[in-house]
Amino acid sequence: MNKLKLTLILIGISLPLFSFAQKDKKVTGTYNDKLLILVLEDLRINYRLEFEYEMEEIQDIRVTTTFRKVSLDIAMQLILNKTGLMHEFGNTNTIVIKKGLNKVQIEAAAAAATASNFTLKGRIKDANSGETLPFANISVKNTNNGTAANVDGYFTLFNVPSDTVVLVVQYIGYRNNYFRLHPNMDKNDLTIKLENIVNELSEIIVFGQEEEQTINASTGVSQISVSPTQLNYLPSFGEKDIFRSLQLLPGISGSNESSAGLYVRGGTPDQNLILFDGFTVYHVDHLFGFFSAFNANAVKDIQLYKGGFDAQYGGRLSSVVDLTGKDGNTEQFNIGAGVSLLSVNGFVEAPFAKGKGSFFVAGRRSFQSAFYNNIFSSFTSANQDAAPAGGGRLGQQEAQPNTYFYDLNAKVTYRPNKKDIISLSFYNGQDDLDNSRDTDDSAFGPRGGGTTDVSFVRESTDLTKWGNWGTSAKWSRRWTENFYSNANLSYSQYFSERDRSNRTTITRADSTVENFNGSYEYNKLQDVTLRLDNELKLSADNQLEFG
Repeated sequence: MNKLKLTLILIGISLPLFSFAQKDKKVTGTYNDKLLILVLEDLRINYRLEFEYEMEEIQDIRVTTTFRKVSLDIAMQLILNKTGLMHEFGNTNTIVIKKGLNKVQIEAAAAAATASNFTLKGRIKDANSGETLPFANISVKNTNNGTAANVDGYFTLFNVPSDTVVLVVQYIGYRNNYFRLHPNMDKNDLTIKLENIVNELSEIIVFGQEEEQTINASTGVSQISVSPTQLNYLPSFGEKDIFRSLQLLPGISGSNESSAGLYVRGGTPDQNLILFDGFTVYHVDHLFGFFSAFNANAVKDIQLYKGGFDAQYGGRLSSVVDLTGKDGNTEQFNIGAGVSLLSVNGFVEAPFAKGKGSFFVAGRRSFQSAFYNNIFSSFTSANQDAAPAGGGRLGQQEAQPNTYFYDLNAKVTYRPNKKDIISLSFYNGQDDLDNSRDTDDSAFGPRGGGTTDVSFVRESTDLTKWGNWGTSAKWSRRWTENFYSNANLSYSQYFSERDRSNRTTITRADSTVENFNGSYEYNKLQDVTLRLDNELKLSADNQLEFG
């Protein structure tokens, strides 16, 4: 027992010492015009090191250097000399390789700092498309000083210690950006860009890569961020589905495998508030609940609040799902299309007004593939037999059910200046089901022992439609570095339509009788909403929201 206790104590003491002594580890190496990728791989294998780097930044760099029994810190300086790269020792015994200043330049820049304890303002964008990244996290490296961007990607960071510090910018589905400030940067309108995660393989060398996060559960109290771009890595039925991905989270489930509805902590799907660009979407699934009604290609950000959500989301009991649609590419024209086992989809996006504006249009429509028909048949029976009145042989019924769903997203965004954003968003999703059928008993002989032939023809009409459409107009303005307003005028409508009717024709030798009966039902729910949300940042630890 004493030996066991002693061993545990030694381990507890040695762990922090190992992290501290990592840079002093003695290493030896000789490399002559060798790829930097292979040099790092050699060090990783021989000395059990871990490296973190961007492949595109180092893949073509060659190294010529020799060192013998020097510290790892000095070895890395020799390896990266004149490459334009720098290294840092992470908190988890990982060496980070990135572009930046060398050690001498860093010390000189720190000595040349011109400001301290200032407030930094700016926005965070996608490096490829120019889309702003809502709710991205930004912090000062190696400190607890940080903040999150708002829905339009703007941030205000208080108490920045100096204008030469390193900022850590993070967003789900994007590579972390270690961004160093310089004294000559604009501290009132700083733009930081993040790169999409792209899995690339070298022509010859295959490297393992740590899995990137798809879901971040630590954004806020009961708040979860989900990256639509990473949903491809999750299991799905034919194509990526936002709501089925949310069902994988703790406290959330579906009623069964054929339901995309969210049952949050025992609640039912109708107790969830679903918002898309500020307007309410009431019916959030396709094909009798099997798929969600949102095209993941048209969604930029997903925020899930499964408890303790703010007063601004009043009106539901279980949860809030706040979706933000894509604004469109502000850098270049882009078009794409895809086909899955269930649907075809496509999108187009482009800038206009010299990059001040952008638009995005995406559409999706299902088709009745074998997989689609198998799903449909699990909800409704396509073939039924009918027995004519008065006995005789069973009639022949012909049923040709036809069903499809579609959804359409469109958004136009205009930025007249650095303070204002004006956008108009539109969404439409609908399901159509034609389950009409004909029953034909005309090929029958005498009935009931009589001698008269009777033909019996029934035409049954069964048409069902349901869906949503909504639109919103938003004006956002950054009045000062601490005050931000967001005005949203939205309209939303849900409808369901059911037409069931039967026309029966009975023909005898001497007469023809027609009978018609049925029912028609139409329901519609609509609302108009005007919202004004304001954010006032009082300090690094306090923010007042009102509206």
